[in-house]
Amino acid sequence: MAGLLGQEFCSAYAAAKFGVEGFTESLATEVEQVGISTTIVEPGFFRTDLLTPESTTWAELSIDDYAEQAAATKKAWQGMNGQQGGDPAKLARALVEIIGSDEPPARWVAALMLSRPPRARPGRSSRRLTLIENSPTRSRTRTPDS
Repeated sequence: MAGLLGQEFCSAYAAAKFGVEGFTESLATEVEQVGISTTIVEPGFFRTDLLTPESTTWAELSIDDYAEQAAATKKAWQGMNGQQGGDPAKLARALVEIIGSDEPPARWVAALMLSRPPRARPGRSSRRLTLIENSPTRSRTRTPDS
């Protein structure tokens, strides 16, 4: 979701996500003439090793003005380890379905849409390029229609 919404302490991460999404949206217009379509996937949080101590590095340097916020953010992220709501196997099955679709969606917000089939874009061919992103979710979310 970081490609759609910015959040505290994630400015560099969100900037990269916004950039990749802009690149993919532009690429889609360039490659559709040769029968290739793109899908941006916004998976949200899934139960992976992302937040384990072995996979997470916290900055050692800090700015006093941000110390309280940084400590609260670190505690919150650590508290999410192993508690992520998404099922990686369910996501994998849904991605295979999207990839096999004759008309894959331009953007698929997995965290919001796993319970319903993806909506296709009219006029898309069966060849496609799929971009899979891995980004955290927020309490404030938008669907592709909003």
